[in-house]
Amino acid sequence: MTSTNEDIINALKTGRAAKGISQRDLSARTGVPQSHISKIESGNADIRLSSLIELARALELEVKLVPRKALPAIDSIIRSNQPPRPAATRAQHLRNQGMQESPASQPRPAYRLDEDEENPPGPEVD
Repeated sequence: MTSTNEDIINALKTGRAAKGISQRDLSARTGVPQSHISKIESGNADIRLSSLIELARALELEVKLVPRKALPAIDSIIRSNQPPRPAATRAQHLRNQGMQESPASQPRPAYRLDEDEENPPGPEVD
């Protein structure tokens, strides 16, 4: 399965989960059999273009062909419209890409209380 196929499958699954609808509900809305939706989501079926369009529209998504040179800009726009990923999800995504999160990218508190410091600065008082 290619990255593009996986991206489409993930978009459909994520869209369905975001709407909080079951495969059966999606089937009723689109006329695509639930068993076929299951096969599509598991990567075990090639999806017909008409089915893809119906599923996408039912999930308030749109299928659009764009020039390859425009993909980085479009990907950036899509990322900016998605809610931020939790740290665990972000770390898992990086591992899937063969990378790991650097300590500098870990979230840090905006401030620190004096009792948080191991060795507080200043003179010691007896």
